[in-house]
Amino acid sequence: MGNVTKQLYEQFLHWAQAHENEMLRELSEWVQIPSVRDNATAAAGQPFGADCAKMADHVIKRAKEMDFTCTNHEGYCVSIQSNPTALREIGILPHLDVVPAAGEWTFPPFCGMIDGGFVYGCGTHDDKSAAVMSLYLLRALREMKIPLKSGIRLIMGLGEETGMEDMEYYVSKYPIPRISLVPDSCYPVNIAQKSNISLDISSPVPEDILSFEGGNGKSVPGHAEIVLACPEETVRTQLTERAHFKIIALPHGTKVCAEGISVHPADPEKGVNAIALLAAAIAESNLLGAQSQQLMKRIATISSDYYGMPLGLACEETATGKTTAVVTRVHAENGRLILSLNCRVCHAITKDHAVALLRDYCEKNDLKITGLHATPGVRFNENDPAVRCLQQTWHEATGRNDPVFATGGNTYSRAFPNAITFGIIGGGFYTADKRIPAGRGCAHEADEYIHASVLTHGLAIYGAAVCALDRLN
Repeated sequence: MGNVTKQLYEQFLHWAQAHENEMLRELSEWVQIPSVRDNATAAAGQPFGADCAKMADHVIKRAKEMDFTCTNHEGYCVSIQSNPTALREIGILPHLDVVPAAGEWTFPPFCGMIDGGFVYGCGTHDDKSAAVMSLYLLRALREMKIPLKSGIRLIMGLGEETGMEDMEYYVSKYPIPRISLVPDSCYPVNIAQKSNISLDISSPVPEDILSFEGGNGKSVPGHAEIVLACPEETVRTQLTERAHFKIIALPHGTKVCAEGISVHPADPEKGVNAIALLAAAIAESNLLGAQSQQLMKRIATISSDYYGMPLGLACEETATGKTTAVVTRVHAENGRLILSLNCRVCHAITKDHAVALLRDYCEKNDLKITGLHATPGVRFNENDPAVRCLQQTWHEATGRNDPVFATGGNTYSRAFPNAITFGIIGGGFYTADKRIPAGRGCAHEADEYIHASVLTHGLAIYGAAVCALDRLN
């Protein structure tokens, strides 16, 4: 199989590189549609709002122009088929929705700018590059006249970033491919993902805290700001020596802004939580009354520890590593100060055990829980035939011996049967823009971008992979 796989990889790579500029222009157009969920414009046929519906319409239009069979599944997903009459199918599951553009960007978040082989904008890294790559893979298979027994069905979701209702809907109503690939992580095969728990915890807003805002609920917050009922001079006296802070006088109080480093919550140790910086500084000052001071200490404690120790969640397991717990947002609403938490729980404890620990912590500290959503982790057997096939394809196509891996990231593998997460980032093919500093440029970060090599090599790897999976009984 080795020579065949390598030859196929090289043939697909040649095709992809010949169409590189076309794929970059395609991605640029897709990025310019701000497909962020908007419940205010949700309706029948567009459950995730108007912009996500616009994204779906655009993708269907482009796929039809390429003469593929397309279906809009009531606004939850778009499917595109290479061979609708095939008796069996291989699925590819990218997503078209994006997180809100958080933080300070050096270019417009939805500009889709192309420069030197890079495309810039929200969704380039996560996950529109994979969606464009998948569509062009269908073209490559057809134009290269690759004979397959299986049809290829792209299922592009519109609600991955907000709970994966899109795939839950699809699975409940439509045909499931015998095996699917999820191009929403790194190479090679991802065999384990942590359980995921998101929730809001809240307490009453003290009178001397006029507002406290930061984060988008999807990332380690890179910016946070608090307005205190204190004169500017008093605040400056207490906080003037602190880095990353900006102090602004307001008619009714004083605003303090903190800058951190925003990163994906699956890898929080790579970032700096701006909420934690601000809460810790206020907690150590003498700016607030006793009740407010205690609240700031609690927020600082929870948000400064990325591994769930204050919450009672800290644990570790060989395959999935450490549990993480990240404060992703703070805001005030209806007289309550609300912290949004994202917890990614290793396989040392169950999802239900983790939820019980969180409830116990909140009960003991008089905190109210709302919006709790929990999904179990994912685990594939390393000896699963499809896993072994993909690992072998990776090795033979690239010459690399990278092992399977676990992640704290969440992909459609947890919402879709027999869906294996595989690439398309990394593996020696990722080209970094050295002009963009650490903490920027990747998924869920400001100044997000991708290089053409991710699309071209991704198409080549996926081309070889679907051909190998097609040969499996």
